[in-house]
Amino acid sequence: MRRCITAPIANTFYIGQFPATNREGGVFANTDQLDIQRENARGHLSFSYGVLRCLGARLARLQVRFLMEEMAARRMRFEVLEEPVHFAHSSVNEYEAMTAWASHY
Repeated sequence: MRRCITAPIANTFYIGQFPATNREGGVFANTDQLDIQRENARGHLSFSYGVLRCLGARLARLQVRFLMEEMAARRMRFEVLEEPVHFAHSSVNEYEAMTAWASHY
C-alpha cells in the first residue's frame, strides 16, 4: 500500500497533510463521506505507514472496537446536537468542541 510522489526537482521536500491523505480520490470513492464499510476502509493513513507507523494504532483501534461493542450491547447511540466546532490546524483535522447526547434505542 505504498503511496508516494515523484519530486520533479531534485532536493525538493513535500509535506503530506494527513487530512488530505485520507481523501485521495484515486484511492477512495466519495471522499467526503464516512463509510466504514467501504472495501478499502483500512487503507487510510491516519496512523501513518511503514517504519514511522504510530505505535498506539493497534491500541486506538482496539479501544474504538470495545466502545462500539459496549454501545451495541447497551443499545446506546450518540446524536450530535449542534454543528461541531473545528480546530483550525494545517496538519490535523479534529474538533475543538462537539455537543452530543447519549441515549438508548
